[in-house]
Amino acid sequence: MKQEERRERRIREILNAAMEEFGANGYENVTMDSLCARHHLSKGVLYHYFSNRDELFLLCVESVFRDLRAYLEQKLAMPAERGVANSIRDYFFCREDFFRARPLERNVFENALLHPPKHLRERIRTLRRPLQEVNQTFLRRTVPHLPLRPGLDAAEAIRYFESVESLFWELLAGYSADPAPQEAEQLWNMIVFGVARPEEK
Repeated sequence: MKQEERRERRIREILNAAMEEFGANGYENVTMDSLCARHHLSKGVLYHYFSNRDELFLLCVESVFRDLRAYLEQKLAMPAERGVANSIRDYFFCREDFFRARPLERNVFENALLHPPKHLRERIRTLRRPLQEVNQTFLRRTVPHLPLRPGLDAAEAIRYFESVESLFWELLAGYSADPAPQEAEQLWNMIVFGVARPEEK
């Protein structure tokens, strides 16, 4: 095996171990020592490639963002055969579809977005930008075809959808302790279409 191949294999092994650690225990509860002990990694090898926990955590975050971005690019590029509203519904549910079989990656993602270490916030924002660009491209292409309430323009609706999408599953957890699929649909419907009619004058 060539040296470069060995290097790539080592980094993959370390990334898999780090994803398991951060996904199971969160950033705060992982140390370089615990990573070595639980995954039988040599400290010399680990420190040869990564100088500290922050580098490893950011590598995991970058990996999750990159894989989610590729998934969204594929899913959101599909034609809107079921109509604009359903396309936006799919936009809300795509992330959950991606994470359904990836609980460790979900935890890393949520840790990075909802409880980021203060000193890493700016670097996480930078890593997230390509993912946000996929979302923005989809919304710019789709929202102008959605009938909007009087007084709202597409730019305001896009900003709203971006904000709500990032919090949707956290909102759902508050909406129902053990949400069923129909409750997710119900919450999405209320978020998109509202709950109150304007008062008649």
